[in-house]
Amino acid sequence: MPRLSCPTTARGRTTREPSRRRRAVALPLALLLAAGALGSCSVVSDAAQTAACAAVTPVAQSVGDRLDELLADIAVDPQGAVTGLTQLRDNTATAVSGVDGRLGDAGASLVSALDGLVALAQQAADGATVTPGETADLRAQTEAALTSLVGECPDA
Repeated sequence: MPRLSCPTTARGRTTREPSRRRRAVALPLALLLAAGALGSCSVVSDAAQTAACAAVTPVAQSVGDRLDELLADIAVDPQGAVTGLTQLRDNTATAVSGVDGRLGDAGASLVSALDGLVALAQQAADGATVTPGETADLRAQTEAALTSLVGECPDA
């Protein structure tokens, strides 16, 4: 059986060996393709941010709409305030679960502030006296967390 050999160039290399020119083109091309693939990560993260904002924004709106009412209820109907604040807290926690980054941090801060309000309303429901200062401090924390959360979704 005849032996097969690779054709050679004038310099003695086989034509199957990559030339320096091919290697010089291949490496930047590979780096460009890799950078393009990594660049698409920002598109994915933008889409994830948009989806997370779509889930979080209605909940943030609900907190903003009901906050004053529920804080007023602490003085007149503390058990109703506990129920309403717990519902807001649970809805917020569900909406921000699995959300990462600054949006997730802002959501966690809002959940924490709502936890404080639930605890305050529970104290009032248990018969403790709640001072206006305590309510004002927790309102400020909740509003700051809410502003931070909404600020992460400017297009929503």
